[in-house]
Amino acid sequence: MVFESKVRMTMSHNIIFRCDASNTIGFGHAIRSFALSEEFSARGYSPHFVVTPPTVELLASLGANRDVIHSIDAAPGSHEDLSATARIARELNATWFILDGYNFLKDYQSKLRELTQSAKLLVFDDGVINGFDCHIVLNQNLRAENSNSYKVPAETTLLLGSAYTIFRKSFRDAPPYSLRQLARNISITFGGADTHNLTATMLAGLVRSGELSNYSIRVIIGAAYIHHSSLEAIRELASHNIEIVPFTNEIIEHFMWSDLVIAAAGSVAWELALLRVPMALVVTADNQQAVAKPLAISGAALILGDVQSFDPDKAAKQVVNLMGNYSLRRQLSVSCGDLIDCHGAKRVVDVVERLGYSDLQKSVPVKLARLLL
Repeated sequence: MVFESKVRMTMSHNIIFRCDASNTIGFGHAIRSFALSEEFSARGYSPHFVVTPPTVELLASLGANRDVIHSIDAAPGSHEDLSATARIARELNATWFILDGYNFLKDYQSKLRELTQSAKLLVFDDGVINGFDCHIVLNQNLRAENSNSYKVPAETTLLLGSAYTIFRKSFRDAPPYSLRQLARNISITFGGADTHNLTATMLAGLVRSGELSNYSIRVIIGAAYIHHSSLEAIRELASHNIEIVPFTNEIIEHFMWSDLVIAAAGSVAWELALLRVPMALVVTADNQQAVAKPLAISGAALILGDVQSFDPDKAAKQVVNLMGNYSLRRQLSVSCGDLIDCHGAKRVVDVVERLGYSDLQKSVPVKLARLLL
């Protein structure tokens, strides 16, 4: 801890997160950026967020102070985005950027480094970005450490695999999950927007199964969800215990209530894995295969299919069977616990501080460097 404090007294405290949330890319990028910012804040840094307007309210709902949220009206990854982000960084004298989004490609990274000179870059990747000009690449997906696809400069540090998965503090501090032998509670959540309306599709399949009289269902909808009428129509036809609840920062309470969560195979899957809540996943985008396949192979999730070929009636039968199979739900829960822990954010910030300290050693006289040690 003495080592860390010496670094912080010399380095700028301001760190910029460039991330976005929308009905196209979902909310996961902004949520995990906020989760990493919590660890920086706990160590005395001042995280700032540079985002497009739709992301502002999400970050505020998660707990970010509006004073550190900087809204820019520019297409992500564009020249206007780059100029605005660099200008804010110079004003704040920021020493690190955290980039989380599929539009921050190698050219964007290189130009950002040129415009900010001394600032360092950490880039989140889910196996989507080709080419990097940054100091850290972070891919938190399970078994990402086995990838041979990263061709990066010699100065770049690779942080790959579930040891670096980022969680919000509320998830890290959550009490142990209680697996109940008699399963009664199902939650359904397909992210902040659910463009394909899998929420209503899945719910309708469960209603048609004729098995819902034994269950209570919570349908968790995001702020960008627009298909409310389809949900209300299903509720009018069904005489079942179906509760529709808005996304909340306390979503963890709904997860802990659940005997099974039906969800998109995005970042929520890691949250469920950390809590050890049994999950049934639908792949809603190509990049989610990197989440779904390893979880399925490890026996930590039931995969209900992908958005192109999703059959809600077949999926409903799988869900009903799983709800009635305690041993399988227990296997899913136990397998989750073997995959992941809550220390990913700590490990990432440890590396950021070590790189910052290495630069400090290079920039001071040898005699002073020895004193700092």
